[in-house]
Amino acid sequence: MIVFPAVFAYGFTPSQGPELTFVTLPAVFQHMFSPTLTCTVFFGLMCVAAITSTISLMEVMVAFFCDATAGTRHPLNRHQSVVVIAVIQIVTNALCILSMTGNVDWLNVMGSSPSPSALFSLIPLM
Repeated sequence: MIVFPAVFAYGFTPSQGPELTFVTLPAVFQHMFSPTLTCTVFFGLMCVAAITSTISLMEVMVAFFCDATAGTRHPLNRHQSVVVIAVIQIVTNALCILSMTGNVDWLNVMGSSPSPSALFSLIPLM
């Protein structure tokens, strides 16, 4: 909420997207007491908020994996579920990051209907 008034006050473009916070707030902090300390504390707390949000979102998937495999021949405990979810997230996040940098357009590599075998075509690109 504080970002948009500052965007217009400092003459930034509101269509910059997610990086708008990282451009606007340092400009605001420059006019406060101890701008370096304020900026460091704010973005440090923002990182803590992001990590705790990720943990709480991951808990739902871990509980699902534990419950879904409970009646199977090889049920997963919490530690194994966390590892499986983490690997899935790392792979999908890496693909998203690569597509944002313009290095790989992975949706076009996999075609209009992605299949598990299409993922193997991405291995040489990584």
